[in-house]
Amino acid sequence: MNRVHRIVFNRRLGRFQVADENARRRGKTRGNTDGRIGRVAGGSLLAASLLLAGTAHGANLPSGGEIVHGSGTISTPGAQHLRVAQASDKLIANWDSFDIGEGHRVSFDQPGSASVALNRVLGSDASRIMGQLDANGQVFLVNPNGVLFGPNARVDTAGLVASTLDIRDEDFLNGHYRFQADADGNAAEVLNQGTITAHDGGAVALLGGRVSNEGVIQAQLGSVALAAGDAMTLDFAGDGLLSVEIDQPALDALVENRQLIQADGGRVLLTASAADSLLNNVVNQQGIVRARSLETRNGQIVLEGGDSGRVQIAGSLDAGSDTGSGGGIQVSGEHIALSGATLDVSGATGGGSIEIGGGYRGGGDLPHARSATVDATSTLSADATHHGDGGSIVVWS
Repeated sequence: MNRVHRIVFNRRLGRFQVADENARRRGKTRGNTDGRIGRVAGGSLLAASLLLAGTAHGANLPSGGEIVHGSGTISTPGAQHLRVAQASDKLIANWDSFDIGEGHRVSFDQPGSASVALNRVLGSDASRIMGQLDANGQVFLVNPNGVLFGPNARVDTAGLVASTLDIRDEDFLNGHYRFQADADGNAAEVLNQGTITAHDGGAVALLGGRVSNEGVIQAQLGSVALAAGDAMTLDFAGDGLLSVEIDQPALDALVENRQLIQADGGRVLLTASAADSLLNNVVNQQGIVRARSLETRNGQIVLEGGDSGRVQIAGSLDAGSDTGSGGGIQVSGEHIALSGATLDVSGATGGGSIEIGGGYRGGGDLPHARSATVDATSTLSADATHHGDGGSIVVWS
C-alpha cells in the first residue's frame, strides 16, 4: 500500500527531509519538533523527496490566495491553470500553499516588466514547483518552509526572487528589499533542479539558509544571485545589476552550484555567510558559471565566503569574450581552494581580471584570504586571443 509522505524542514539539521504524513508540521507554532524527525542520509538535498513525488504531499495549484495589498484578481481559467491578473504596480498576496504540479501552470499578467507581485505562504509546507510559472513582470515567492523547483519546472519571468526569508510588507512597498529569517533563525532551504529564465536584463535571486542549484538558471544582461544567510538586503544598482549584502549569518550556511548558471553581459553572485564555518565549505562551486562579455558589457562573476568562510571551486568560471575584452572574476573568503577548476577571462581584444583572495599586492577592496591554494589541475587564463594586452591574475593570501 502506498504511504503518503510530506516534505518538512528540520530546523536543527538545517535541511529538508521526508516525513510521514502524520508527522507534526513546523507551521506557525511555538513548539520545536526537530528531534522527532529522522535524518535522510546522503546525496542531493531533496533526492529522496523527489523520488517520492508520486506520493508526496502537495497540491497541483496554489490554494487559499488572498490579495492583501494592491489590486488584481485570482482565477482558474482551467483545471490546470491559475491566473493572477495584477492591476497595480505592486501587489501582495498571501497563500495557504503555493505548489505547481507537473503539467500545471501559474501565470501572472502584470502592468509591465517593472511590476512586482509578492506571494507569501502562510501554511506549513514547502512550495514544490514542478510545473510552469510565467510572468511578464517580477514574482517574489516567500515560503519559510522551503522552496523546491523540480526537474521539470519551467520558470519564465521578468524577474524572480524565491526566498525562505520573509520581507515586511512596508519594506517591500517602499522598495527596501530586506529579507530576514523568523525569530527562531536557521532559515530553510531553496533548491533548483529545473530551468529558471529571466527576461533580458532581469534578475534571479534564490535566498535562504542553504541554497543549491542543480538545474539551469539564465539571465542574459541581468543578474543571478544565490545567497545564504539569516538576513540580507537586495539592491539593484544604477546599472540594473543586482547586489546582495548579507546582514546576518546563518548556522551551516551553504551556497552550491552543481549545474549551469549563465548571465552573459551581466553578473553572477554566489555569496554565503555562516555563523560556524570552521569545518565546512560555505560556497561550493562544482558546476559551470558563465558571464561572458557581450559587446560593451563585461560579465562579472563574484564568489563570496565571508570573513570566516571556506570557498571550494572545482568547476568552470567563464567571464571571457569572443569579440571584446574579458570580464572579471573575484573570489573572497578566509580559505579558498581551487581543485580541477577552470577560470577564464580571456578576450579577443584584451584579457580581463581574476582576483582570488585579494587584489594586486594586497591592494583594492577585496578582503584578504588567510589561505588560497590552486592545485596543478586548475587553469587560470586572462589572454588577449586576437590583439591587445593580456589581463591580470592575482592569487593572494
